[in-house]
Amino acid sequence: MASLHLGEGRGEAAHDLGALVEQQLVSRIRGERKFAGIDELRDQVLASHPNFRVYAKDSGEHVWLLFEPDKISPRKDGSGKHLADWISEMLDPSATWDSVTP
Repeated sequence: MASLHLGEGRGEAAHDLGALVEQQLVSRIRGERKFAGIDELRDQVLASHPNFRVYAKDSGEHVWLLFEPDKISPRKDGSGKHLADWISEMLDPSATWDSVTP
């Protein structure tokens, strides 16, 4: 299983596009197809939008923000970029911000 968080860059248009993409693409992806759908979202649908990134986690949990973001990582073993760091980079215009996958 994989879960994802769309990181929307700055601006209302980015927010609207993110909501639309998430609703249309993710809602039709189930089970094992979810991995391919997240890759498609990151590599094809959002690739042309410079202020969008994907944070994906190998988890069946739907909402991770109930947990401390500095303890959330993309992999079950706790390795990889933690969600708190990724969100900080998303909010920092000078940061090099990239998608994160397990």
